[in-house]
Amino acid sequence: MAVCLGRYSVYDDLLPSQQAAQRWQGDSEQRFAQVSLFFPSGGGPSENDIAAFRQTLDNKLLEASLTAPENGALWTDAYSATGKLNVASDKATANAIAIGVAGDYFLFHPLQLRHGSYIWGDDLMKDRVIIDEELAWRLFGGVEVAGLTLTIDGNPYWIAGVVSREKDALSRLAMDEEQPYIFVDYSVLAAKETGIGCYELVAPDPVGGFALSIVEEGFSAVNGVPVENSSRYTLGNIWRMFTDWQSLLMNKDGVALPYWENAARLCAAYRLIYFLCILLLAIFPAVCILVILIKQYIKLIRRYQKWRAARREYDCWE
Repeated sequence: MAVCLGRYSVYDDLLPSQQAAQRWQGDSEQRFAQVSLFFPSGGGPSENDIAAFRQTLDNKLLEASLTAPENGALWTDAYSATGKLNVASDKATANAIAIGVAGDYFLFHPLQLRHGSYIWGDDLMKDRVIIDEELAWRLFGGVEVAGLTLTIDGNPYWIAGVVSREKDALSRLAMDEEQPYIFVDYSVLAAKETGIGCYELVAPDPVGGFALSIVEEGFSAVNGVPVENSSRYTLGNIWRMFTDWQSLLMNKDGVALPYWENAARLCAAYRLIYFLCILLLAIFPAVCILVILIKQYIKLIRRYQKWRAARREYDCWE
């Protein structure tokens, strides 16, 4: 039982990609929720759609009397796309999985920096990239390469930083470990007609489902798969997964989920398994005790019946 409880708790905080709401909230007493929306290939929103939704979001929050703190922001978001790029240095070339990012992507995915800095959506320069350790070693033979340049399709890009991949077993299982990763500004992939595959938001959630409903309404014209990340590992959701476990195994919406969402779903499956183990381990002793009590009750009934029979026989002799 103790082992199962321990493993169940470990999976609750295992994935940083599911904890953006806690990081954004900080010391604030305001409740926030993290919501993600995943889109089918070629069927995602445009950047104009994202801009329109942001305006809608501001209006909805204003209607709910939710205002940003002084010199602060009430919400943050990011969107991304996944593709492949041929990357080269003056020493080597490599094919890499490319994630085109915009907004505060690295708030949602705080990969550990080995050298340099992140790139952000409000950067004026769109020719800065982040590479992982694997790509740094393949192209330059080391990881301290921030400030150097590489080329993509013959165009130069500056390396802003080098990151480590997630170390947890679930993310490593979900990622393609055979290929390196590069993070570029979304415009690089947009030029190759790679559509937005994922939109992520952290926003106030004064009542459960408030932020999720705004996202669903704002992107109702797009066939996306919504997820409320900040509540996906609650006991209530784990129990609902038990009654609808097929949703963990199938995706009928034609959406190619990014590696972090596949890792999150696998994490939910493991939590469900340990929850069922805890439930069974809790039920088994209770059943054993119940069986013992029933047996003792039956014995008492039989003794009472024997006593009654003996009493009647004694009365007859009297």
